[in-house]
Amino acid sequence: MSVIYCLVFFMPAFFICAADIPFYTQFGERFSSTAFEWNESKSFMLKLIFSNFSYWGYLFLFLTFYGGYFVLLRRVSSAFLRGSEQPENVTYSGRLFKRIGIPILIAALLFLCMRGRISAKSPMQEGTAFISEYMFINELSLNPVFTLYNSLNNAKRSFVSFTKDDDAIRAVWSYLHVSKTTDNPDMSPVERVIVPNGPPSQMNVVVVIMESMCTFKMGEYGGPDLTPQLDSLIHNSLYFSNIYSSGIHTFNGIYSTLYGFPGILQWQPLLQLNHIKYNGLSSILRDAGYHTIYFTTHDDQFDNVGGFLRYNGFDKIISQTDYPASAVISVLGVPDHFMFNYSLPVLDSMSKSGSNFLSVFMTASDHGPWKIPTDISFKPDAKNEQDRATQYADWAIGNFLKNASQHAWFKNTIFVFLGDHGLSMGHTYDLSLSYHHIPLIFYSPVLFPKGKIDSGFGGQIDVYPTLLHLLNLPYKNTSLGMNLLSEKRPYIYFSDDDKIGCIGPKYYFIHRMLGNESLYEYSHLDKTNLISQLPLVADSMRQYLYNNLQAAQWLVGHEKYGSSNQQ
Repeated sequence: MSVIYCLVFFMPAFFICAADIPFYTQFGERFSSTAFEWNESKSFMLKLIFSNFSYWGYLFLFLTFYGGYFVLLRRVSSAFLRGSEQPENVTYSGRLFKRIGIPILIAALLFLCMRGRISAKSPMQEGTAFISEYMFINELSLNPVFTLYNSLNNAKRSFVSFTKDDDAIRAVWSYLHVSKTTDNPDMSPVERVIVPNGPPSQMNVVVVIMESMCTFKMGEYGGPDLTPQLDSLIHNSLYFSNIYSSGIHTFNGIYSTLYGFPGILQWQPLLQLNHIKYNGLSSILRDAGYHTIYFTTHDDQFDNVGGFLRYNGFDKIISQTDYPASAVISVLGVPDHFMFNYSLPVLDSMSKSGSNFLSVFMTASDHGPWKIPTDISFKPDAKNEQDRATQYADWAIGNFLKNASQHAWFKNTIFVFLGDHGLSMGHTYDLSLSYHHIPLIFYSPVLFPKGKIDSGFGGQIDVYPTLLHLLNLPYKNTSLGMNLLSEKRPYIYFSDDDKIGCIGPKYYFIHRMLGNESLYEYSHLDKTNLISQLPLVADSMRQYLYNNLQAAQWLVGHEKYGSSNQQ
């Protein structure tokens, strides 16, 4: 019975340890409850995992160690049973000690090992492992079963408290240049009425949110030169060179880009369907008479994207069920170029209806399992499958623009290209810059015939206010985003699952939910923690980070993300 008990209860532990390796490779943190953020799309995630052959090795690792554990248990059990026969000269007290006393001592020792410390005040915590400035070293000693249990145990439905709500809102008024002129309880405290000069430009909008696209992949930034199409666009567009993703998940990128709110710790916004709708890009443009459509290569129910977007301003969602079954090449659905080609007659039809359109694309081909179509002329030549997928995804962007340029609506369209998040390409910092530094390109031969580069700091939350400025549309901004062409940020902030960061022209501040903080001079990826040498700099960035995230939590918690005429 004890053998069966150990086999049953230790099987998840072995599996978690095996899964921890690819999880850390992807996210730069030990296994935690964030692995279950996709529990609303279980079948999709299983297909995504098992379609990626690189993960099969970890399954083999699990089976090997679990099989070895089974053999070891059998041997220990057999040896114990052989030794359980007591010699006749053993006293009653000796037999009692062996049967009861030794198990009690072993149980006490195991309990002490699990607790990790003899201090009565606190047992071992994840922060107990922090012995260095280098997070990789700190995390080496952590047990993924422990980190998973700890994250599940500490998970709260309520938001993390960074500062007082009233203080945060007042600080954000200053950051966003809000003039508080009303005490209307139905009005968002950050609502700004934007009144442009002159009539609207009446241009179409195409937003392409690119899977896992970061500046670290781009030759323009000294990367491996996988993106010649995007690199060439930079010099023929309005390009923002210091833009950061709100989080490390696709749902963060969609949410922040279209609705202007940052990623919030321990919260998946697309699962929240409240009676107040977001006053975001889709709803503002639809109210202005635009058709609104969203394209994805795969199942739109993943992360509840389809349901959330339909509720918040999108007329139509095009997903895997709309494409011919023969075009689906993996669990991620159709390849990027097929989605783009499929969209062209749809956009033609919208354009001919006499109304402008907003079309948002979410690509997927630059995400594992990497599957490159073979029925195209383009043949990527990178050394590994992942880099070849990036080359293909970049080619698909160039091919889309080439094909779109043959259509009547092309000249009257603003194209926006940005990453949903980046990719872990070496964890210099535990809150990886390569996971957050993304390109942001506004392409329009009419508006930007010569190109322009803006080096100001901003984030995905600033995309739609900047875009609406280019469209010259009046609207009410109830987000935390700003128009980067007329307003400037001292810093921009972002988060992953258990860390938050703030970055500016010279310094990079990281706050870890375990309690420790760092300040780096990041231009050369320096790892020296300057937090004690530069306390005023650290405090300025900390307050900017805390106030914005606290205000965001208050706004979404009180459903103050719609416009006042909606509420």
